[in-house]
Amino acid sequence: MLKLKYIIFAVLGFLAVFGFFNFYEFQKTTSQDNEKEIVWIEKPSFMLLKDLKSQNPVLRREAIVKLGEKRVKNAVKPLFEILFSASYPLYEKQLAAKSIAMISGEEIISLCLKILTHYKDNSSKEVILSMLSILKNLEIKDLNLAEYDFSILSTILSSAGSNDIILTTIEAVENLKYVKAFYQLEKIYNRNLLYKVSVLKAMTRLVLTEPQLENWFEKFLSKIIAVETHDEVKKTIREALFTLIFDRYADKKEKVLIGLISDLTSSSFKTVLETELKMKELNFIKTEKDIIKFFLKDSDPVLVNRLTGILADKKITGISKELIDVIKNRLSGPKETRDIAIDSAKKALLTLGKTAISQEEVSFILSYFQDYYLGDSALEATLFLYERGREIDLIEKKLASYQISSLPHNQKNQFFSYFKLLIESKNKDKIEKILRYSEPYIRYNALNICLNENILGKEEIKSYFKNKDTLAAKIIEHYE
Repeated sequence: MLKLKYIIFAVLGFLAVFGFFNFYEFQKTTSQDNEKEIVWIEKPSFMLLKDLKSQNPVLRREAIVKLGEKRVKNAVKPLFEILFSASYPLYEKQLAAKSIAMISGEEIISLCLKILTHYKDNSSKEVILSMLSILKNLEIKDLNLAEYDFSILSTILSSAGSNDIILTTIEAVENLKYVKAFYQLEKIYNRNLLYKVSVLKAMTRLVLTEPQLENWFEKFLSKIIAVETHDEVKKTIREALFTLIFDRYADKKEKVLIGLISDLTSSSFKTVLETELKMKELNFIKTEKDIIKFFLKDSDPVLVNRLTGILADKKITGISKELIDVIKNRLSGPKETRDIAIDSAKKALLTLGKTAISQEEVSFILSYFQDYYLGDSALEATLFLYERGREIDLIEKKLASYQISSLPHNQKNQFFSYFKLLIESKNKDKIEKILRYSEPYIRYNALNICLNENILGKEEIKSYFKNKDTLAAKIIEHYE
């Protein structure tokens, strides 16, 4: 009887546990099915129009935005009422202005200009901002803008005291391509740091509209970039220069890269270090050769220097011409930045050594063997060429005629790169000659390298030194 009771309890316990897990799985499945079945219903226009008067700001703002996105024509009037009402905050008025711009077309321009003309001397800042917001957000693709007189925008630029109004007017000038305000924008540029980025973007757009302004604008950009210190402004200047050179706006990837390379000259050393790390991790940098070529010609020697340092690790092909120009022009800049330019040339040579393909490029590198500033880098670049198997005969011919002993004493640091190159090319005759006949500085350094790299046997090396050469004996003894 007792045994039967235990069996009944065991069965009931099993059923309870089994039932619980089944219920849990059922609930889980049902929950997932319910989630799949949820479909959000888009609010119809009449509900959105009703929500414009809601006391809930979230519903109200959603309605303002959605009516613009849905291009609801009969929403223009209530949206205008928001613009002229004192009971709505400025943010909602700006949203309403943007929606009106999305809904309306050509017919709204005249109305905005009339309202701006009426209110230009009035204290109603919000009305002016609202009209300007409509003009800056208008889709102008199919509009004939030549029919309109936008001179009121020039009037506002010259008379407005509010930063918000001036900035929004600049953006409206940019959107409407109002070329007559071009030189007025130049005067505004230095008035306030807040205006600089917007002014540059507007001027760039106007130059694309009126190509005759290109030469003047390029000179203007070259002038201001030499003295500008603000990172964001310098980035915008470089974007403008890119647009001028390539006659198009930079795409998304190009903008990212322009921003990063521009940050290499940031006033914050932390930003520079972070940027260098980011650029070393970027893979798409190899495909954006237009940007690399563009910046290798930059007038800022510090930027070129830091960029060539990054390129040395990237092995980017197709930029040889620009690298060669960096090397050739190392002494053409101001004396104050000459050391930076020489260092850039050294880095450019190393990059060229890792990427050179043609015989002309290899010959160019070899031609710098005896250069006072670049000889060591040229030898190191040649070592990269040798490792890559590029123009081996040409390199060995150059090595045969190269005399390290003829170099001035202050250039003897080139010896290490030269000797490594001899080792790589297995030029035993040259190695032995250096060990036998060269001056002490070169002989002892060659001896150290040979012993350290196990190039020649110790007994063989001993035969190159006379018994009275005690320093050589000590070096050999050290390795024994």
